[in-house]
Amino acid sequence: MEKISTQEAICYAISLPIATFISGIDSLEILRQNLAIARGFQPMQANQMQALRDRYAQYAADERFELFR
Repeated sequence: MEKISTQEAICYAISLPIATFISGIDSLEILRQNLAIARGFQPMQANQMQALRDRYAQYAADERFELFR
């Protein structure tokens, strides 16, 4: 399975029409990484967001990551 990068995931999420984004931070390294992403953030274009959804659609289709169901 192709792994989505942290930057792609965060940029996708904060490109959506949301009011708040909360990221788990369990180390100073992760905090610094998230701050760097936020500082350089440019909203994703609609076509970029669709390309990301298309790339990972096969993994979402079988609900294997939705363990709460």
